Amino acid sequence: MTDRNVASNRGHFDDNTPLREKLYSAPLNAASDFFTELAQFSRISTKDRLNRLRRHLLPIAQSGLAAAIAWLIAHNIVGHPQPFFAPIAAVIVLGIAVGQRLRRAIELTIGVTVGIGVGDILIYFIGTGALQVGLVVSLAISVALLVGGGALLVAQAGSSAILVATLAPPSGGIYYTRWIDALIGGAVGFTVGTILLPFNPVRAVKRAAAPLFDGTRDALDAVADALEAGDKRGARLALSAVRKLDEPRATFREVVKSGQEHASIAPVWWRRRDQLGNYLTASVHIGRAITNCEVLARRAYSLLRTGEKVPTQLIIAVRNLARAVELLHKDLFTDVELAPAQALLLTAVHDTEAITDIGFSGRVVLGQ
Repeated sequence: MTDRNVASNRGHFDDNTPLREKLYSAPLNAASDFFTELAQFSRISTKDRLNRLRRHLLPIAQSGLAAAIAWLIAHNIVGHPQPFFAPIAAVIVLGIAVGQRLRRAIELTIGVTVGIGVGDILIYFIGTGALQVGLVVSLAISVALLVGGGALLVAQAGSSAILVATLAPPSGGIYYTRWIDALIGGAVGFTVGTILLPFNPVRAVKRAAAPLFDGTRDALDAVADALEAGDKRGARLALSAVRKLDEPRATFREVVKSGQEHASIAPVWWRRRDQLGNYLTASVHIGRAITNCEVLARRAYSLLRTGEKVPTQLIIAVRNLARAVELLHKDLFTDVELAPAQALLLTAVHDTEAITDIGFSGRVVLGQ
């Protein structure tokens, strides 16, 4: 038993409790605590998992529909007896992240086809085994690189070659039908994802934007709280929170780009192309605003660390800035006038005009 376990159970006994009883009881208490924490974690985890499942209902439906259609076309229409590569290719294409779906769908389909073709030809002539699998994968990746494929195409070519070499090696000849199955599956997956059951690009953009607006608002509120309380640690935590927005910022820009691409392909979303173009323009300014917010938080921390004076108007201005961000998030996606957010921003600026007695870091905060 570690000292940590003994120490954690010290509160269950008094000094007169026999050592043997302590040693036998400590694991029981530790186990009880563990199962209590596990039950709490399970409750939280189950809720999170259900929410995650609800968010992915459309991709689940897309994958099931694409797999079924790909199988029906390859089996019933084209006449292939076991076209398992058709639904596999369809699901793989639909499993692409939101960004650059058209180019990546084509790339994945080519990768599957290359891997199947190389695997079929080589395994037919050299047989199966560990060395053959290694050779097939190496050659499939080499071919994928030679045709100019990116990382996605290369990886898919290698994994498809493994499937051919291990699960379904050719025995009665080179199965050119697998190439056709892969092409059918890729085409079906792309069609389902863009025409039959397309995702809502505007909703995806809104979902990706939420962490940026909420995170910026919360960070500005934290900066205002830190300035009001003279809390250097709070200001440092606010700065850390802003820095964590780098990844959501990149994700948002990627989602906006892919949403615009998707709207140009999926007929049902053609009318939203201009709106998504506006969001793409907004994403540039949102990124710059987050960068400036990081500067503001960093100089607020420096202001407190060096003991500069903190005018009340500065605290009010930062809070108004946080409320403006909140209003902007609410109104940006509703096609309404942004006058309330604009008015609050101008109020924040006006609040800073009377500030004169302030140090260098405070002036940088004012500048932001």
